[in-house]
Amino acid sequence: MGKIHVSSLTLLIDQNQLLYESLMGSGQIQVVLSWKKDSLRIEAQKAGA
Repeated sequence: MGKIHVSSLTLLIDQNQLLYESLMGSGQIQVVLSWKKDSLRIEAQKAGA
Protein backbone atom coordinates (compact mmCIF):
# COMPACT_ATOMS: atom_id res chain seq x y z
CA MET A 1 0.00 0.00 0.00
CA GLY A 2 1.41 3.33 -1.04
CA LYS A 3 4.12 1.78 -3.18
CA ILE A 4 5.41 3.61 -6.23
CA HIS A 5 7.11 1.78 -9.06
CA VAL A 6 10.04 4.18 -9.17
CA SER A 7 11.84 2.40 -11.99
CA SER A 8 8.82 2.78 -14.28
CA LEU A 9 8.40 6.42 -13.30
CA THR A 10 12.09 7.08 -13.83
CA LEU A 11 12.00 5.37 -17.22
CA LEU A 12 9.01 7.46 -18.27
CA ILE A 13 10.79 10.63 -17.22
CA ASP A 14 14.05 9.56 -18.88
CA GLN A 15 12.27 8.91 -22.17
CA ASN A 16 10.84 12.42 -22.10
CA GLN A 17 13.79 14.14 -20.45
CA LEU A 18 14.57 16.45 -23.34
CA LEU A 19 10.93 17.35 -23.81
CA TYR A 20 10.51 18.14 -20.11
CA GLU A 21 13.73 20.12 -19.99
CA SER A 22 12.93 22.18 -23.07
CA LEU A 23 9.37 22.95 -21.99
CA MET A 24 10.19 23.58 -18.33
CA GLY A 25 13.31 25.55 -19.24
CA SER A 26 11.27 27.88 -21.41
CA GLY A 27 8.59 28.14 -18.71
CA GLN A 28 5.87 26.67 -20.90
CA ILE A 29 4.82 23.85 -18.59
CA GLN A 30 4.70 23.18 -14.89
CA VAL A 31 4.83 19.68 -13.47
CA VAL A 32 2.76 19.07 -10.36
CA LEU A 33 3.11 16.03 -8.10
CA SER A 34 0.27 15.31 -5.72
CA TRP A 35 -0.24 12.47 -3.25
CA LYS A 36 -3.75 11.27 -2.53
CA LYS A 37 -4.34 8.23 -0.35
CA ASP A 38 -2.23 5.49 -1.98
CA SER A 39 -1.75 6.98 -5.42
CA LEU A 40 0.66 9.49 -6.88
CA ARG A 41 -0.66 11.87 -9.48
CA ILE A 42 1.64 13.58 -11.92
CA GLU A 43 0.17 16.46 -13.85
CA ALA A 44 1.80 18.66 -16.45
CA GLN A 45 0.05 21.92 -17.18
CA LYS A 46 0.76 25.09 -19.07
CA ALA A 47 2.47 27.66 -16.89
CA GLY A 48 0.07 30.30 -15.61
CA ALA A 49 -2.97 28.12 -16.32
